[in-house]
Amino acid sequence: MYVRGGEARASWCTELAHALRDRKYEANERDLGWVEALDQLREWLGDSRPYKTQHRRSWESVIADFAFTTSRLPGRARSVLGVPLADLSLALGQLPEAQGEVRARAVVLAGSLDTALASTQLLGALWNDLVEMVQGPAEADDVIGIVRMLRILLHRSNRDADRLFQVATGILYDQATAIRSARVLLGEQDGLDRSPKGLPNFYTQPAGLPHSERADLCRRVLEILPRDAHHIVWHAFDNARIGQMVQEFGPVTLYHRDWLYGTIVENGPHKHALPAEISSPDADFPADLLPEGRDVVIARVDLGVRARAVASVDSRLQARSLVAAASFPEAQHGWQMFNGYIHFGDGYRTDEFFSKPEEDRTEQAPFGHLDVTARRLSELAPRVIPFLPEASSDLAAVIDAIGWWKSTGVQPAHPAVILDVRILEILSAATSGGPWYDFLDCYYKNAWIHTQIADRLVQLAWHALDQRNHLDPQTAARIERRRRTLVLHEASPGFRVDLAQVIASLPFLAAVYPENMPNRRRATDLVHRFADSASRADWYSALEGTWSRAVCRLRSVRNSLAHGGPSTTAAVATVAPFAHGLAGNALLDSLTGLIEGHSQEQGQEGRRDRADRWARQWLSGASAAEAFSNTPS
Repeated sequence: MYVRGGEARASWCTELAHALRDRKYEANERDLGWVEALDQLREWLGDSRPYKTQHRRSWESVIADFAFTTSRLPGRARSVLGVPLADLSLALGQLPEAQGEVRARAVVLAGSLDTALASTQLLGALWNDLVEMVQGPAEADDVIGIVRMLRILLHRSNRDADRLFQVATGILYDQATAIRSARVLLGEQDGLDRSPKGLPNFYTQPAGLPHSERADLCRRVLEILPRDAHHIVWHAFDNARIGQMVQEFGPVTLYHRDWLYGTIVENGPHKHALPAEISSPDADFPADLLPEGRDVVIARVDLGVRARAVASVDSRLQARSLVAAASFPEAQHGWQMFNGYIHFGDGYRTDEFFSKPEEDRTEQAPFGHLDVTARRLSELAPRVIPFLPEASSDLAAVIDAIGWWKSTGVQPAHPAVILDVRILEILSAATSGGPWYDFLDCYYKNAWIHTQIADRLVQLAWHALDQRNHLDPQTAARIERRRRTLVLHEASPGFRVDLAQVIASLPFLAAVYPENMPNRRRATDLVHRFADSASRADWYSALEGTWSRAVCRLRSVRNSLAHGGPSTTAAVATVAPFAHGLAGNALLDSLTGLIEGHSQEQGQEGRRDRADRWARQWLSGASAAEAFSNTPS
């Protein structure tokens, strides 16, 4: 068996390396982390509006988010944050009623914690917490949460998290080149290339470094203070034109694409006047990466010399700001920025292939592309047609709202939240007549909890053969045979997962994977959560708390966006997919009820009653497989 870097078998180092480089589960996180909860709290502490009782719910939501994420902090990180964290938690116990002196003290304490985010001490403590977690029985969600927090802290301190994680991953895999690169970064070795020529496997050749030394080397790399560097990033626009072949606007220089490409590849007479990353004798500019097209303009953004965490994001903002300011308000449809970039900085080059936004619509949509509700709405559309000539006002309103809902799937999160909550308000008024958040609690809480549990089972079954290179052939074959009984491929919707069979297979999956494989940790987590009625009740209670915090945060964010209150980008990003999914399900239920000759409320009651029956079974002591026996995935 061969593991990247030459490891004879999977180890806690390879599991940690996988956690750093696999962002699949990290991207699925829809809750706030501790750093984001602190940001949200600071926004509210800095709110200039006088406190009124109508703000109470939002304050309670913000404080609850911070308290919950604080309770999840690992030991070493909590120790570094120390007295300010403890004192802030005490002060928050007196808010929101106690304003004045208490709030002023909370502002100071929260500011002190914000300053601590950039400290190398906190980075090192968090890394050591992470190392301890992968060596122990920590849950997979907790490991992912700490990796995510570590990435945020690196960005906050102007460190390039992606590059540092790439180096750390190579170190953990015991790659000789990565370990040499780390020592160069630390100043312990010169940067001369001493790789043995003629050895094609050098880049995966093991260095023979013990596990503990690899982890310590990673920590020291992450703690390296950010260095100033000259960052230059190239972007591209489609549907764009400029008045000359080259136009300069401060740090942004625009080039006619065909002229620039021809000058580079054909050594045109003006090549010497182009920037150094193109014209210098040792230049390695990837001209073939530039997108093609008659109306393509290339933008070079010179970010100057300073430390930057994500130079491509900063440069993209500058280029878009220039174009937006120049075209507003006359041009409603104009220059369209490609995804992708070419980045030069700190002696290296990184690229991301250029592609038009519409080519990546599914990746750009924050929550629409995997939403099964969209498919179900499409399936119902033919059944609506007979009702269209004499559509009732209720049906017309629902169909109008479906159009809004589809548009929010590709909108930025801020306007999407407003529109999706408006859909919920309309459906709530037609169903229960009460506030939309009470409508959600009454009709959708148990359905949402059911979906969270089912999704964990589906993810485990679908990804059962991930990291196959860590498995011997016999083990891989056993898992593949079992997976065929769990994941059933069908013409539409493509596949189905037998949840009862996945539950029955959990002991097998927890035992068959070798130690230190991520799938073993995930399967073991589920074995514990399904172990007995008390464990299932605990999981239900935890998800109920997540639901409550999410609904309260959605209510707070919606009110802030609508009325000019505090909000953070991270908070909006967590509630946008939550609101979109709930609005889609509620529309589906209303539409189903109406086209079957019932009321909207009867349509909503169908989902609620099914979910409530499931919850009673889940909490009653019946087997978990029995609770899911009638649940198609």
